[in-house]
Amino acid sequence: MLSNFIFNRAWNLQRKICLQTKPNGCYYSQFKQLKQNKIKNLVAALLNDKIYVYELNDEDNTRTPKHIIKWDTEVNLILLTKNHLLICLDNRIISYELNSSTIEREWSFDSDIKYLRVLGGAAGREALISGLKNGEIYLIYIDNQFPILLYQHDI
Repeated sequence: MLSNFIFNRAWNLQRKICLQTKPNGCYYSQFKQLKQNKIKNLVAALLNDKIYVYELNDEDNTRTPKHIIKWDTEVNLILLTKNHLLICLDNRIISYELNSSTIEREWSFDSDIKYLRVLGGAAGREALISGLKNGEIYLIYIDNQFPILLYQHDI
């Protein structure tokens, strides 16, 4: 029942890349990618102990489960790129590769992450920008284990 509500809401918002937080603690993120002149929509939903990644079909309004990931830790934010699911915890970002179902990389910071956005890029080389609570701004490439400090603001 709850998952139907979340995915029906995600289906209504399919024209945008979005992240919503529901009062019941469920998150979902939507990502559009171009594949053979057809838009492929991926939606990630975090329920109690699992993260579900679904593919939404435009023609017949159906969703197909693509990946089910066991996850029982509280999450601040989830983001989708073409091949990765990014899970943001307090001061860590975990990159989960969807094709091989493994945790590929993890970035740890000295302070809590307050802002995280996917900037885009080539598949598998997408860039993220991250703002920390202590005023640092980092540029992160998904295929690089070292974040790049862009700016440090004294607070």
